[in-house]
Amino acid sequence: MSIKKINEISVAKYGVQVVDLCSTSAMWLADLILVETGKNVYKTISNHRNKVGLGTAFPSYDTELFRAM
Repeated sequence: MSIKKINEISVAKYGVQVVDLCSTSAMWLADLILVETGKNVYKTISNHRNKVGLGTAFPSYDTELFRAM
């Protein structure tokens, strides 16, 4: 999934793009997309945020997103 599409989902859900989310919300967005679409976009979100100097929280142990990684 492209970062453009991820940003569209982020804006629809949280009102801001991925780089404007806190690190935990960025991880929650990745989890939401995984649950709703079956696509693991955690790495895409993390890489995009890292390019602008932002981190992304790591999924909690034994969650769907953690298992998908």
